[in-house]
Amino acid sequence: MIATELKPEDIAVGKWYRGKKFKEGIFGNMNNDRVVRWISPDRKEIQYDSDTVKLGQRRPTVSMEKFIKWVKDEVPEGNPT
Repeated sequence: MIATELKPEDIAVGKWYRGKKFKEGIFGNMNNDRVVRWISPDRKEIQYDSDTVKLGQRRPTVSMEKFIKWVKDEVPEGNPT
């Protein structure tokens, strides 16, 4: 199976995504998978949450372009942790 790059129109709120450089936490219960929480109406910015975002910290907002460069693929069944 040949992997295809995700496009901005493939990104959806509520879906989990894995980065090109997957990082698993020290105890195996955290990783850097990200769930999209918000997409701007013009689809140029997204806000995501992740196990790596500390409690009380504001959820990061990044450009769609930056997110697309980071993402490898969608995690089919949500965050596996």
